[in-house]
Amino acid sequence: AERRGLMRGYIAAALGNAPAGARLRDRLAARGGGVTYDWTRHGSVQDLGAAVMRRVAKAEARGIADADAVVVLLPGGRGTHVELGIALGLDRPVLIVAGYTSDFGNAQGRQCAFYALPGVRKIVEPDEARRVERVVRALGRTAQAHVAVSRVASRAP
Repeated sequence: AERRGLMRGYIAAALGNAPAGARLRDRLAARGGGVTYDWTRHGSVQDLGAAVMRRVAKAEARGIADADAVVVLLPGGRGTHVELGIALGLDRPVLIVAGYTSDFGNAQGRQCAFYALPGVRKIVEPDEARRVERVVRALGRTAQAHVAVSRVASRAP
Protein backbone atom coordinates (compact mmCIF):
# COMPACT_ATOMS: atom_id res chain seq x y z
CA ALA A 1 0.00 0.00 0.00
CA GLU A 2 1.25 3.45 -0.86
CA ARG A 3 1.99 5.78 2.02
CA ARG A 4 1.09 9.41 1.44
CA GLY A 5 2.62 11.97 3.75
CA LEU A 6 3.18 9.45 6.51
CA MET A 7 6.48 10.27 8.13
CA ARG A 8 8.57 7.30 9.13
CA GLY A 9 11.74 8.63 10.62
CA TYR A 10 14.59 7.42 12.75
CA ILE A 11 15.75 9.78 15.49
CA ALA A 12 19.48 9.66 16.23
CA ALA A 13 20.59 11.46 19.38
CA ALA A 14 22.93 11.19 22.32
CA LEU A 15 21.50 9.41 25.36
CA GLY A 16 21.33 12.80 27.10
CA ASN A 17 19.03 13.99 24.30
CA ALA A 18 16.60 11.08 24.75
CA PRO A 19 13.89 13.32 26.27
CA ALA A 20 14.04 15.65 23.23
CA GLY A 21 13.92 12.59 20.95
CA ALA A 22 10.88 11.29 22.81
CA ARG A 23 9.10 14.66 22.46
CA LEU A 24 9.81 14.65 18.71
CA ARG A 25 8.58 11.04 18.48
CA ASP A 26 5.35 11.99 20.24
CA ARG A 27 4.79 14.97 17.91
CA LEU A 28 5.36 12.77 14.85
CA ALA A 29 2.82 10.27 16.20
CA ALA A 30 0.31 13.07 16.77
CA ARG A 31 0.69 13.98 13.10
CA GLY A 32 0.14 10.41 11.89
CA GLY A 33 3.79 9.52 11.51
CA GLY A 34 6.18 7.55 13.62
CA VAL A 35 9.64 6.24 14.20
CA THR A 36 11.04 3.04 12.78
CA TYR A 37 12.83 2.14 16.03
CA ASP A 38 12.45 3.84 19.40
CA TRP A 39 15.62 3.48 21.41
CA THR A 40 14.36 6.12 23.87
CA ARG A 41 12.09 3.47 25.41
CA HIS A 42 15.04 1.44 26.73
CA GLY A 43 17.91 3.97 26.87
CA SER A 44 21.45 2.76 27.34
CA VAL A 45 22.20 -0.93 26.96
CA GLN A 46 25.92 -0.54 27.70
CA ASP A 47 25.75 -2.56 30.91
CA LEU A 48 23.50 -5.35 29.59
CA GLY A 49 26.15 -7.41 27.83
CA ALA A 50 27.35 -7.98 24.28
CA ALA A 51 24.33 -10.03 23.14
CA VAL A 52 21.84 -7.29 24.08
CA MET A 53 24.08 -4.56 22.61
CA ARG A 54 24.35 -6.53 19.35
CA ARG A 55 20.57 -7.07 19.19
CA VAL A 56 19.87 -3.37 19.82
CA ALA A 57 22.53 -2.26 17.32
CA LYS A 58 20.97 -4.48 14.64
CA ALA A 59 17.50 -3.13 15.45
CA GLU A 60 18.76 0.46 15.26
CA ALA A 61 20.48 -0.19 11.90
CA ARG A 62 17.28 -1.80 10.60
CA GLY A 63 15.33 1.24 11.85
CA ILE A 64 17.61 3.53 9.87
CA ALA A 65 17.21 1.37 6.76
CA ASP A 66 13.41 1.41 7.12
CA ALA A 67 13.20 5.18 7.62
CA ASP A 68 12.15 7.68 4.98
CA ALA A 69 14.57 10.12 6.62
CA VAL A 70 16.88 10.26 9.63
CA VAL A 71 16.77 13.09 12.15
CA VAL A 72 20.06 13.75 13.97
CA LEU A 73 19.63 15.77 17.16
CA LEU A 74 22.75 17.65 18.18
CA PRO A 75 24.79 17.57 20.23
CA GLY A 76 25.37 13.94 19.43
CA GLY A 77 27.86 11.35 20.55
CA ARG A 78 29.70 8.48 18.88
CA GLY A 79 26.57 6.39 18.38
CA THR A 80 24.72 9.36 16.88
CA HIS A 81 27.46 9.80 14.31
CA VAL A 82 27.59 6.08 13.54
CA GLU A 83 23.83 6.30 12.88
CA LEU A 84 24.47 9.34 10.65
CA GLY A 85 27.05 7.30 8.72
CA ILE A 86 24.64 4.39 8.25
CA ALA A 87 21.96 6.80 6.99
CA LEU A 88 24.36 8.43 4.53
CA GLY A 89 25.62 5.04 3.36
CA LEU A 90 22.04 3.97 2.68
CA ASP A 91 21.35 7.26 0.88
CA ARG A 92 18.67 8.30 3.38
CA PRO A 93 17.85 11.99 3.62
CA VAL A 94 19.20 13.46 6.86
CA LEU A 95 17.96 16.39 8.91
CA ILE A 96 20.60 17.59 11.37
CA VAL A 97 18.90 19.60 14.09
CA ALA A 98 20.39 21.97 16.63
CA GLY A 99 19.34 24.75 18.91
CA TYR A 100 22.25 26.95 17.88
CA THR A 101 24.71 27.14 14.99
CA SER A 102 27.53 26.55 17.47
CA ASP A 103 26.09 23.07 18.19
CA PHE A 104 27.35 21.94 14.78
CA GLY A 105 31.00 22.38 15.74
CA ASN A 106 33.40 20.78 18.16
CA ALA A 107 35.24 22.66 20.93
CA GLN A 108 37.40 24.31 18.26
CA GLY A 109 34.33 25.29 16.20
CA ARG A 110 35.09 22.79 13.42
CA GLN A 111 32.17 20.90 11.84
CA CYS A 112 31.97 17.32 10.69
CA ALA A 113 32.60 17.29 6.92
CA PHE A 114 29.71 14.86 6.42
CA TYR A 115 27.26 17.58 7.45
CA ALA A 116 28.01 19.21 4.06
CA LEU A 117 27.00 16.23 1.91
CA PRO A 118 24.06 16.40 -0.49
CA GLY A 119 20.95 15.01 1.14
CA VAL A 120 21.86 16.59 4.49
CA ARG A 121 19.76 19.52 5.65
CA LYS A 122 20.49 21.59 8.75
CA ILE A 123 17.76 23.03 10.95
CA VAL A 124 18.73 25.59 13.60
CA GLU A 125 16.08 26.84 16.02
CA PRO A 126 16.70 27.90 19.64
CA ASP A 127 13.09 27.39 20.77
CA GLU A 128 12.41 23.67 21.25
CA ALA A 129 8.69 23.80 20.46
CA ARG A 130 9.34 25.64 17.19
CA ARG A 131 12.30 23.37 16.47
CA VAL A 132 10.09 20.26 16.81
CA GLU A 133 7.44 21.76 14.51
CA ARG A 134 10.08 22.67 11.90
CA VAL A 135 11.48 19.14 12.03
CA VAL A 136 8.02 17.57 11.69
CA ARG A 137 7.22 19.75 8.65
CA ALA A 138 10.63 19.14 7.07
CA LEU A 139 10.42 15.41 7.73
CA GLY A 140 7.02 15.28 6.04
CA ARG A 141 8.36 17.02 2.93
CA THR A 142 11.54 14.95 2.95
CA ALA A 143 9.65 11.67 3.41
CA GLN A 144 7.29 12.46 0.52
CA ALA A 145 10.22 13.34 -1.76
CA HIS A 146 12.14 10.19 -0.74
CA VAL A 147 9.15 7.93 -1.40
CA ALA A 148 8.63 9.57 -4.81
CA VAL A 149 12.29 9.17 -5.79
CA SER A 150 12.32 5.56 -4.56
CA ARG A 151 9.22 4.82 -6.63
CA VAL A 152 10.86 6.27 -9.78
CA ALA A 153 14.13 4.43 -9.09
CA SER A 154 12.32 1.12 -8.67
CA ARG A 155 10.89 1.51 -12.20
CA ALA A 156 14.31 2.13 -13.78
CA PRO A 157 15.59 -0.62 -16.08
